[in-house]
Amino acid sequence: MTDTPPILDPLPPSPMPPPTLSKTNPGGCFVLLNSILNYEAAQKVVTTAYAAVKQGFPSLTLCINSSGGIIDHAYYAFNALRALPIAITTHNMGGIRSAANILYMAGDIRTAAPSSVFFFHESSLDAPGPMSTGAGVHRLLSLQEDDNRTAETVATHSGQAPDVVLGWQRSHQTISAIDAVKLGIAQRVEALVIPANALIENIMVG
Repeated sequence: MTDTPPILDPLPPSPMPPPTLSKTNPGGCFVLLNSILNYEAAQKVVTTAYAAVKQGFPSLTLCINSSGGIIDHAYYAFNALRALPIAITTHNMGGIRSAANILYMAGDIRTAAPSSVFFFHESSLDAPGPMSTGAGVHRLLSLQEDDNRTAETVATHSGQAPDVVLGWQRSHQTISAIDAVKLGIAQRVEALVIPANALIENIMVG
């Protein structure tokens, strides 16, 4: 007499993967940055944006209020955002100043709150102590190069000539939101509206 093979229980169904944040937050992804642009802020902007891509968001709105910061960190965040396969909107929440103009230019769409402003200025030499003539010359040349590449970036995305942007920097120009649209810095002046079903990421910098 042959043994009857045991009846195996059917395999349990595979668990459904958890829904992505883009499904549970169909109102979009809004990232709020109210900080200077240092290493920590730039890193958190990039990390948050990459996470939005992984969560399936087709676009991201970066809302900025920043007095500026370190140009290299601004360019790190700018280049990382420009590389993403999603649409980026940058929104001026109050003030875009100094190096923050670089980050703002990362937006495919650039908007500004009605009362917001943009501020451009030349880089300045802020030496903590005595500096040799040679070191001072090299430092000044480096600052001049920073101003030139900032002007090139703003010019490329605004449609202005680099010399025009350099003029804003040399005259320490403050530009209203309305004038920013006329100059191509921003594309629209509008109040920010965040849907109730949106994901809001507030970047905190210590």
